[in-house]
Order: sequence, then structure tokens, then C-alpha cells
Amino acid sequence: MGMEMFNGRPYGGVDPNGIHWSDAKTSVKKNLLINERSGSFTSNGITFTINEDKSISISGTATATTYFNFWVYPYQNYIPNGDYIISQVGCNSNVKAFINKYLNETWVSALVSSFYAESEKSFTVAYDNTYNKLQVGLAITNGATVDTTVKVMIRFASIGDNTYVPYVFDNVELKEEIDNSNKSTTLAVDLTNWTQDATSQSGSTLYKKQISLNHVYTDRPSVDIGAASGSVLPTTAEQTAYDLIQYVTVDSAVPCLYLYASDIPTTAFYINVIGVD
Repeated sequence: MGMEMFNGRPYGGVDPNGIHWSDAKTSVKKNLLINERSGSFTSNGITFTINEDKSISISGTATATTYFNFWVYPYQNYIPNGDYIISQVGCNSNVKAFINKYLNETWVSALVSSFYAESEKSFTVAYDNTYNKLQVGLAITNGATVDTTVKVMIRFASIGDNTYVPYVFDNVELKEEIDNSNKSTTLAVDLTNWTQDATSQSGSTLYKKQISLNHVYTDRPSVDIGAASGSVLPTTAEQTAYDLIQYVTVDSAVPCLYLYASDIPTTAFYINVIGVD
């Protein structure tokens, strides 16, 4: 059976008995990394193009250190305790894969860092009270000019074959993910409870605000400037306040959204967030 596609993404089929042959309950997924993006986007001068096989073509000159993050099956950023292998094709001294340990939203240390010189590397996940989830991604060096196509895979150590394959979605996973990823909410961002955050991902001191949610369906929600109602456009002052936001993270355990800003806004505003409610 060849690779089947749905909305430009590979997914598992159903055998004559109605069993999803890519479902974790009936078979083992070889590649545990999920690249759910499609098309192209540009960040800090670097263009990422997602190919049909979910490899990533990376080109441009980085104006800042630039990151591309993956999801990990079966939970967004959680791999069960055990032994694994990460493998790569196309990484180099300016495009490096990494696996970082996190305790909730706080970076702890690198589990696998600057991975590019070897074709594959073994690692062990053993959660303790110092970390409870992982972040897997690519880092592009600030100032580097790059032009490469990268394939990254994480597999169970018991799987010997390191031939790259994309993560395979099954029909049930696709439906659930599509339904959840389309959920959205409008959140009010007021001027209270902003705190300094000296351990931000940017490496500089930012200001952090927590907003409570009901559910988190993705670790990278889509966030844009919003308004109190659909008929009222954001004001110039609200847009200026929104532009202070550097990045956002979410915590599905709480659940909540964290905003990180270069300065504390002086005007309250609204944001529209897709992937949470």
C-alpha cells in the first residue's frame, strides 16, 4: 500500500477488518515526530518549506537565532520513559537538531544538543522531579546563510532501520486534531499581573502574563490581534500594545496561556487564539 494523503498529509488506512493499521493500539509508529505544518513561512529571514514527505527545506540568512519545533507522539511534548534514537539528514553546523528538557514552561537543560555531525544518536527519557516534558526542534544560527533540506526522526531504540519516514496519521487522529485545532477563543489582555521573566526563550528579560483557559489543543496556538466584538476593529493603541508581544506558550496541565512581551503594555487589548478554548 502506498502513502495515502489527506489535506496534503500522510495518514494511515483501514484494513478490511476496520482496524486502523497506524493506530498506536494496533501497531508502532516508526517516526514519533509530528510536523503538522504545511506550505511555507518565513521567520527572521529564514524560509521554511514543508515538503510532501514532511521534510523541511530551509533557506535564507538568519537575522536572529531561529527555531522550528516539532510535536512528539503520542502527547504534544511528552515521550514516555524509555530508550530512543534521534536521526537526521541535512543538518549541518548552522542547522542543528536539539531535544530540551522542560519543567512545565521553564527550560531546564539539553537532553540532546547541537545534533548535526552524527547520522543518529541514542538517548534515554527518565522523568524525575527536575523535568516533565521535552521540546524537540531545529535551531538556525544567527547570521548564517543556509540552504538545505532536513529530515529528522525519533524512533524507539528497538527499531533498527533508520530510513526516514514521516509520522503517519490515522483517520481518527486527523479528525480529532482538525476539530480541536479549529477551536478558537477571544481573550482580554489587561494591564495587571505582568511579571519580569529573566529565563525567557529569547535569552533576554521579558515581561510575562498568564491567562487562564479551559482547554489547550496545541502547544503552538495561532495568536493575532483581536477586538471586543467582530464589528469593532482594534485601535492603533491596541495594535501598538499587541506588537510588544514577542511570543506565547501554553500549559495544557493548568491550562493557561503565557504572553511574553518586550515591555508592559499601557493599553489593554484583545487577542484571538486558535487551538485553545
